[in-house]
Amino acid sequence: AVGSSVLSSGINAEYGSIKEEDLVIWVDPLDGTKEYTQGRKQDVTVLIGIAAYGDAIGGVIYQPWYSVKEGGENTGRVMWGVVGLGAHGFTRTQPPAGRKIITTTRSHMQKSVQDAIDSCKPDSVIQIGGSGSKCVLVADGTADAYLFASPGTKK
Repeated sequence: AVGSSVLSSGINAEYGSIKEEDLVIWVDPLDGTKEYTQGRKQDVTVLIGIAAYGDAIGGVIYQPWYSVKEGGENTGRVMWGVVGLGAHGFTRTQPPAGRKIITTTRSHMQKSVQDAIDSCKPDSVIQIGGSGSKCVLVADGTADAYLFASPGTKK
């Protein structure tokens, strides 16, 4: 639950006057679809992004299968952040100085990705499915970078 002290600590007053046409909410209800179909539910997340005036202002990552209690009961976890309020719902572990752990794709490895990883000379690489899962690893300090080299797009 979000404590009132968090919400009263300084949400940008500008957010209260955002017009609907200036707001974009993006939802990926099943990030890690392939992993879900393979029974790798721990790699599945629900992603919500919030942007105003073309800039990201908040986001949510929900891990519905964060942990499974004895008896098979699922315990989810919600991580969220808002510009000006910081990130909440998790504890970040400070990584050791000089450590290089990269997280990357489990199912879409290409030469360009491997070449980019090799150029970083990481201590280790964590391959996991779902974009949200990789973001979680960086946010909580398990990994230092999320790397996925791919051709860009131009408008």
